[in-house]
Amino acid sequence: MDSQKEFLTTNIKKHKVLINTVPHCGTHLVASILNTIGYRQAIYKKFGLFNKKVGLNWRLSETIFNYKPEKFDNSLYVSVASPKLVRFEIVKRFLDKIDIGEYALSHIPFDKNFSDYLFDHDWKGFFIIRDPRDMCLSMLRHIESRPHHFGYSYLFNEIKSKSERIEAVVRGFVNKKKRNFIGINKMYLSMLEWKNNSNFVFLKYEELVGKKGNGETLSQSKSIKKMFDNLEYDTNNLDNKILEIIGNDSYGKSGTFRKGKIGSWREVFNEKDVMIFKKYASELLLTLGYEKK
Repeated sequence: MDSQKEFLTTNIKKHKVLINTVPHCGTHLVASILNTIGYRQAIYKKFGLFNKKVGLNWRLSETIFNYKPEKFDNSLYVSVASPKLVRFEIVKRFLDKIDIGEYALSHIPFDKNFSDYLFDHDWKGFFIIRDPRDMCLSMLRHIESRPHHFGYSYLFNEIKSKSERIEAVVRGFVNKKKRNFIGINKMYLSMLEWKNNSNFVFLKYEELVGKKGNGETLSQSKSIKKMFDNLEYDTNNLDNKILEIIGNDSYGKSGTFRKGKIGSWREVFNEKDVMIFKKYASELLLTLGYEKK
């Protein structure tokens, strides 16, 4: 078994990879699996002084080079929760920092020109979603632990109850500095078309997480195999047990990891919280397959 895992990590065909996701849906779980099989997160020298991980997020909009992005036809929105317009040349500059065998984390809503660029330049990608109710709780915990987050003051100073915070994340809000948090419906809907990109693989957190996260080993192995197929690795003779080992080795490795269990919302939501999702996101839950009519 060890020799098979060693063969896998040293001989898998390498690509440039983008993990482009809705935040708090398993971004780091996908990254951990890639780490386990020999990929690494891309880094670069910022100002030539210290290492910085390559990430495609809202921070790109604040670079001095992002001057009047609305004047450029190929500008695109970066960030899913609070989209910011960014010149494509800046996005490409960061893509160019990524080498074969490396990946970057990304939160970019679907954009046809960007999608075509990734396809034309042989990028591989992974797009993962999660039950929006679990995602909502994960996002709230993340923001609560980061007082510098743009949503912290509104959610944890101006709002006093858990249910009000859940409703704000689901519905969306604007903070005192006029920064927009677009809400869960728009976040997911802005990303779903990545499912149709032929060099991206669509994953569900619940199918990838495995038994450590209250999931199923078989669905986890199938999902990891989908990842390997996308990376053009021949899995026909790969022992399913090694897929389970890779999944187990990859779970809980993120610095932002808390519990990661499927269905945690059921232990936290009260009746009012359930009704908030029914009011604002019932169609989304049906579309994603997390509820049935």
